[in-house]
This record gives sequence, structure tokens and C-alpha cells, in this order.
Amino acid sequence: MVVQVTSDIQEDNVIDDFVCIANLLGNDFIPRIKCLGETRVDILFQAYQTYFSQVKSYITNKGKINIANFLKFFEHLKSKPDRLRRSSDIIYEEKNITEISKRANDYIKTICWVFQYYNGDCPSWRHFYPHHRSPTVQDILKHVEAVNFDQTFIPDTPIRPFEQLMCILPPKCNYLVPEPFRPLFTDPQSPIYEFFPKKFKVLNNKAILPFVDEARLMQAMVPGYALLKKEEAERNSINGRVHIYAGCQSSTYATLFPLCTSKGSRSALPVTSVVFGQLSYCGPMLKFIKAPVDEFNKINHNLVATAEYQLPGKLPEATNYATLNQLKSATNNLQPNMPSFSHQQKQVHTTKPYGRRIAYTS
Repeated sequence: MVVQVTSDIQEDNVIDDFVCIANLLGNDFIPRIKCLGETRVDILFQAYQTYFSQVKSYITNKGKINIANFLKFFEHLKSKPDRLRRSSDIIYEEKNITEISKRANDYIKTICWVFQYYNGDCPSWRHFYPHHRSPTVQDILKHVEAVNFDQTFIPDTPIRPFEQLMCILPPKCNYLVPEPFRPLFTDPQSPIYEFFPKKFKVLNNKAILPFVDEARLMQAMVPGYALLKKEEAERNSINGRVHIYAGCQSSTYATLFPLCTSKGSRSALPVTSVVFGQLSYCGPMLKFIKAPVDEFNKINHNLVATAEYQLPGKLPEATNYATLNQLKSATNNLQPNMPSFSHQQKQVHTTKPYGRRIAYTS
């Protein structure tokens, strides 16, 4: 559905549009589009201004991207000159038409993923952009078709912590995973040894490393799982809990600390806090948890409150840009869901909080 712009421009929709096109500057998930410099936000502003004045329709709507309008925006961006590319890049593109098409479509698909990720639940925990280079604007306009462009993702679950570490750590840091997995990094006979090269190319100050094949990684780690200690196996579990930490200088810590020393008390985090809801004491922790890594010097003045935070369910669309009064009302109606907050050897509980991906406005 195309949302037409009325005489009253919707600021929230324009903000969403710019959040979408800002992905073209690059982020943790995708590289910068080739025609943009590292800080060329002005080019995006200019292109969007001309697009908006002519098309009079938003690029995004309710957490999804209108691909037809997105491509119209690229038409306006096309008028901006591409940065000079090395001859090796030109040869690479001319000889791999299929790769160019896949790269362009994967790039737009990943922008759809990022936009959904920041506007609702994570659509896929395992999606990634499987290329080192970004496409050109011309590549996108030539190879991406708006008709039937698929913005859906197959629901999945996160990979386990040790598997995640195996995907991102260099061989010299293999001591951060349990002993049974360490030879997979360094043993030439390892079935995934090729994923950890000692020599690699660099592009724009970024290491060009092989993409880890998830299926091969999982298979290679199977023998090591049988050798894990009980504590290591527990560290590798996915139990739906998200841990957060509040330093002793933070306002959240100041709210938690009194509850750790006052049995039976209840309190509430302010609605303007990053995390808020009802808090109550539930008794002491059973044991003190030591840090698993001893390679580094001790840190002084590191008093923190550790907490288990349960993410809220999908928020109603009306709360995407809620007012503080609406948030207060929603918080008052929440029912206990008991994720726990702990301070050293004390522990408290909070109700299920609203507060994920909401823009607070006064």
C-alpha cells in the first residue's frame, strides 16, 4: 500500500524514511553504498528532498519499505556522481553479472531486515549480508524489481553463545572458548580451518575474511560439546534471558540498591528510564559468580547491579511514537512477569516492562 502525503506532512513518517535511507551510509550490518562518502549525509538529504517534492509519497509505512518508492528515491540519488572505482572493481562487476544481481537484491533485502529489526521484533536472528562489497546505485536500479520483492524472513532462533564466538573471534583469542573448541581455530586438520586464515586482504581498512558456513561450523563443534564441563554447558544455553548491567553511578542502580536491602519492599523505575516497571525484593542469590576470564587486570570501582530483563511482546502500532502519559498508563496496567534484578548477593524482581524501540516524546 502506498501512503500518499497530504497537506500536513507526517513528521514520524519522514523520520522513518530517513532512518531507512540512512542505512546507505553503512552500519554494523551492511557496507556503505559506493556513491557515498563516509559522512555524506547531505547527499541523502538532497536526494530525499527532490524525491519527496516530486513523488509526494513516503518510502516506509508501518515498519515496512515500499520498494517501488525506494527505487524512485534511488533514481534521484543516481544523479549524484559515483566515487571513482578501482579498475579491479570494474572488472569484477563486468564479469559477474549474476553476482551483481544477487548483491543488489541482497543489499535491499538486508536494509528491509534492518528496518524491521529497529521497528519491531527481530525478523530473523541469522540473516546477514553475504558480500564484502556494496552494489552501485546503477546496479540496484538495473537488477532490483519492486514487483513481488520478498520482504519476509523465515523465523529462526539465535545461535548459541559458543557458536557465535566461533564465528567472530580471531585464532589468537581462542582462549575465550572452552578447551574442546580451541583446536578448531588453529589445527590445520580442523574441518573449518579455512575460516580462520592467517593472511587476508584488507578493503577500506576492513579485513576480508571468509563467511563462516553455519552448517559446517555446527558439525565441527559436535564432538566438543560432549567434553564440556557442566558450567560451560550452562554458559552456552539459550534460555530467553537478556542480561543488563547498571553501574553504581547510574539512576537505575540507585533505584535497585535499596530494594536489595529492604525485604518485602516495592518500588518503580521512573517512566523516563531506559528500563522501567515494578520492582520487588525476592531474596538473596545462592552464590557469588566469579568472572570466567583471569587474563586481565582487576578493575577497581566496578560495583554493578546485574539484571535479567525479559523483552516485552510486540507493541501495538499506536505506541511506536507514544507520549509519556500513554507510556505511564501502559506501565500501570502491566502484570508481573518476574525477570530478576540482582545486586551482589541480593536479588529483586520486576514486572514485564514496556520500553523496547519506543520513541519517547513530550
